Amino acid sequence: MSNEITDALIAKSGSRDVRFRVDILRKWARVKSIPASGSISYDGTAEIMRTSRFLSYEEIDMISDQLKPVMLIRVDDRWEEFPLGVYLPRTATKKVDETGTVSWEIEAYDRSIILREDCARDRVFIASGTNYLEAVQNILVSAGADNAMIFDASQTSLPADREFDIGTTKLEIINTLLSEINFNPISCDADGQFVITKYQQPSSDKIDFEYRDNDVSIICRESVSTLDVLGVPNVFVAVCDNPDLDQTFRAEWVNENLASLISVINRGANVAVYQPEMMSSQEEIEDYIKRIAFEANQIYETVEITTAINPLHGFRNVLSINKGELAGTFVESAWSFEMRAGAKMKHTVKRLVTI
Repeated sequence: MSNEITDALIAKSGSRDVRFRVDILRKWARVKSIPASGSISYDGTAEIMRTSRFLSYEEIDMISDQLKPVMLIRVDDRWEEFPLGVYLPRTATKKVDETGTVSWEIEAYDRSIILREDCARDRVFIASGTNYLEAVQNILVSAGADNAMIFDASQTSLPADREFDIGTTKLEIINTLLSEINFNPISCDADGQFVITKYQQPSSDKIDFEYRDNDVSIICRESVSTLDVLGVPNVFVAVCDNPDLDQTFRAEWVNENLASLISVINRGANVAVYQPEMMSSQEEIEDYIKRIAFEANQIYETVEITTAINPLHGFRNVLSINKGELAGTFVESAWSFEMRAGAKMKHTVKRLVTI
């Protein structure tokens, strides 16, 4: 990204000129654009991560239309465009005001809704030896969603035959398979493409965005911090005892860090047991339980901050924040904003805790 665009995003000149529009897509082609009114929300812990609400004064085809909001920022004498996702409308409330003006309030979801609405009509059988990512791609194709971008490779194959019951959503099948090879849940990016990536433990060495309390900062003064240690485990046990496997896999991780508020040293043992249905190796189950332990240790300090709208935020970004007493590295779990000039972006972040 050029320095000019970065300077415009952080309002280096002291202000920025922002607009929004919503493109109406049919078969990925833009057929028209309408004025933007509504909000965008993202929740990295949800099954469907991107959701939106729109107010439209034109009727939307609930079956054929896809909604693609775009944020535009003036950079010198041109407008730079930033897509904010592609959404499928699922609920429309028609309203008529006193003047006879008709409007529609629309709730829409990213394209993961396709995978949640489509379910297995028969038992899904996946043979032992099938590569996990090939199995995922086959499920995507069966749902008519074959445009996924797979950024990481995996040579891991199913160690035993696998079946999923009739009625299981294809989103659940895909995410179950991905979790067994330590991949992130499937998500959609700002262009509406399905994205598949391997899980990487967040690190202060890999910062996506920095928010500083300085002359070019877009972070606002207000923030809310919540500390909650209730129910956070410090002993994590995973056992995969599947009769179709040749052996039982077991892994354990114990928080013995004296500096941790919730370690077994400071508060005694609080055990959580997990029973994954399928694991391909001892290494896989050790990675599995370490990931669960890591994410559990991130939940007890949650911070809410507000910034100017940054359209580049996406999947679980790592933020470096230095604003007054609030300083450190944080992992973003959710964000939201209204599509209007001058609106603020709300972020929910969790302090990064190294284990």
